[in-house]
Amino acid sequence: MLELTPNLNMNSKKALYVQLYEYIKKEIKDGSIVPFTKLPAKRKLAIHL
Repeated sequence: MLELTPNLNMNSKKALYVQLYEYIKKEIKDGSIVPFTKLPAKRKLAIHL
């Protein structure tokens, strides 16, 4: 399973979920996340963040 390590800014005007969405979208565009890659479950991601 993929380990996500986004750099989220808690003081940003952007919501955290938007920052996370943009991070995942960028990783897909850059080829770091390939098709059929399993993403972490919400609970595991929440604990990690």
